Amino acid sequence: MAARERFTTTLDTELLQEIKILAIRNRHSTNDLLEEAIHDLLKKYKEKSSKDEKSTKENASLDFVVHEQSSKYEKGGEE
Repeated sequence: MAARERFTTTLDTELLQEIKILAIRNRHSTNDLLEEAIHDLLKKYKEKSSKDEKSTKENASLDFVVHEQSSKYEKGGEE
């Protein structure tokens, strides 16, 4: 099992109440549900970061092609 560390924070009262109810209904601890939510959040942002990085690389490649094409036209269309 991974090492555990105590972490204290504050949450919106209604949000905390909802997570407690969800935990009871699903027979989980609130801690388990909060850890699951944090894992999902980290995964979401990691995927978003990967997509943004991929998009940035694709845009850089496209910018290069456009620049090369425009350079041809500026030189009088020579190939």
